[in-house]
Amino acid sequence: MEHILSSLVRIENVKNMIAGKQSMSIFKDTRTLASQVVKMVGQILSGSEVDVNDTTTYDNGTGVIPSYLCEPVFADVNNYKELLTTQRISFSKIFQ
Repeated sequence: MEHILSSLVRIENVKNMIAGKQSMSIFKDTRTLASQVVKMVGQILSGSEVDVNDTTTYDNGTGVIPSYLCEPVFADVNNYKELLTTQRISFSKIFQ
C-alpha cells in the first residue's frame, strides 16, 4: 500500500482507507479545540495565567507566541468507526 495521508478525516478519506488506497489520516476534533479556546478566553478575562503547552514553536517575527497544541489523533482502518461515531457521522454516507 502506498502511504497516502490526509490532514482531516472525511468520508472520502475513510472510503480510501477501507479500500486500502490510504493508510491513515489525522482526526482533528473541533470540540477539543473549541473547549480549549473557551477555557483560555475565560482565563484571559479573569486575569488568570493562561494554560499553554508550547513556548517554542510559533514565532511570528515579533517573538515566540505561547500556544496550546491539541493532541493529534491518528485515524486508520482500525479506529475510524470509533472516531466517526463520536462525530455522529452516519455510516450510511460512507457505504453509499
